[in-house]
Amino acid sequence: MGTGSVTEPHHTPYLFDPDAQPSTNPVLCEVLSHLPATSAAFGYGSGVFHQPGLYSPGLTKPMLDFILAVPDPVEWHARNLARNRGHYSCIGSLGASTASLAEAAEGLGAGVYFNTLVPIGDQLVKYGVIRESELERDLTQWNSLYCAGRLQKPPDLLHALCALSYRGDVRMGWAEDGAKLERLVAGQGPALGRLYAPALRRAIEEEGTLRALGPGVWTSERCEPLGARHLQALPEALLQRLQAAAAGHPSPQETAAQLARQLESAPHLARHSVQSALASIVRASSLRQTALGLLSGGVVKSARYGLAKVSKAWARRQAL
Repeated sequence: MGTGSVTEPHHTPYLFDPDAQPSTNPVLCEVLSHLPATSAAFGYGSGVFHQPGLYSPGLTKPMLDFILAVPDPVEWHARNLARNRGHYSCIGSLGASTASLAEAAEGLGAGVYFNTLVPIGDQLVKYGVIRESELERDLTQWNSLYCAGRLQKPPDLLHALCALSYRGDVRMGWAEDGAKLERLVAGQGPALGRLYAPALRRAIEEEGTLRALGPGVWTSERCEPLGARHLQALPEALLQRLQAAAAGHPSPQETAAQLARQLESAPHLARHSVQSALASIVRASSLRQTALGLLSGGVVKSARYGLAKVSKAWARRQAL
């Protein structure tokens, strides 16, 4: 782990190396020691995972971003307010009920309530709290792709996977610079490639649904039965979006079959349908989470955080 140098990312053995154990990670342990118990925690973003070009002298040190999963956000926020009232903006520190914080996260946002610009040790931290069941639903069904997108960031294939949760994000183009995807892949390609290696191996060797053409390049036969099989395996929320957009609102199985036929005859139209459905999920959740961020962060913190994001994005564009 770095010790404050602006030229090195603040990655840690566990967050940077998926084979290490969380109990040996000093940063994660320090952050969690200040907070009530959680069921699971993970870090994401440029403060945790190396992204080339972000750690030059003169650039602000990246904030550490975490997501915390808890069984009951209402109870967790009650305990955290008693210990760390200063972590919350005016909505929490002035007496808003913990039930209202959880309801805002799940009703207005993408299920995550964030406290941002929190000083822990010598580092600024942003941590989001989500209900366990909401995290599981997003991971399996892609209902918002907010947490799922932050856990799948892993070159053609890896770049496409990274892009899933950015297509449609309202922040792209103004608060994020256009080279972000390339930096994610360049900085994390080997480690994140290992994450997807078992699934690729299974698809090639056991299922026969993919064929390797060379290093980092795979192809799939373009036939209707195989296409329908792939499409029917899509997460539930994505299938529902595709179903709603299809003429006649067919069943999910019929929707997959229709797209499979289109995939064989007009693949560009089928790809456009899936990409549009994905973008609509990301757009909706990013709009809701941005609105919740303004509410949970308060005027001052939200302005500081937004200005820092825009300033960094502008500085990176100028450096290109």
